[in-house]
Amino acid sequence: MRYCLGIKGVFSINDVRNGLDTTDKYNECLMKSIVNMKESLIEPLLKDGHTVDVICSVYDTAFVPIIEREFQPKRVFKFPKSIMNEGGDWNRQLIHYIKLSEEILQYEQEINQPYDYYIFTRFDLLFIGTLNDWKKNWSIDMEKFNITMKHSSGNCDETIFIFPRQYFIPFVNAVINVYNRQGITHTINHRLVDNNVPINYMYVITEDDYKNNTCYKHCTFNRTG
Repeated sequence: MRYCLGIKGVFSINDVRNGLDTTDKYNECLMKSIVNMKESLIEPLLKDGHTVDVICSVYDTAFVPIIEREFQPKRVFKFPKSIMNEGGDWNRQLIHYIKLSEEILQYEQEINQPYDYYIFTRFDLLFIGTLNDWKKNWSIDMEKFNITMKHSSGNCDETIFIFPRQYFIPFVNAVINVYNRQGITHTINHRLVDNNVPINYMYVITEDDYKNNTCYKHCTFNRTG
């Protein structure tokens, strides 16, 4: 199978605005996420005989050469660094999704071969375990649109999405719909349901998880190293 790993954004955006993307601390922080993503997502798929291509939507910072060197992505969309100061955070995240999807579609057309599965995630995470561990411990249905969890509000987590080819365009349409409504990324699941996309939540969180701050069972955040 052919997988596309789509990665968006940056971490510690307020610090990066101030030029800290050039410091050793933040370079080490980025490398920590890159190594973790390789170990958790890319290497398990490669070991199982799958093909994995990386496509990114990033800000044009000092991080880009590191990302290009380490991931060797097929396509990279680079936002001007100044866009970090424009619009709200939710708008920027949604635009990243849109640009990332455009790059994927353009690359698929260029090679005349679509991907079988897509994994959308972000740079500021450290995953706990591997994709294969998640398949053993939680519910992953590769015929559905996989989201890690649903919050008590009914909205969803958006740290990672895993889904097959047939839901790529419905996902793009859902993102555009949320963007047009000036919504937040956590409402993407509602727009997917509107488009009759079957959603599989990988694990269930409880009230105790909310109280104990243990909602995130698949990752921690890596924003300042």
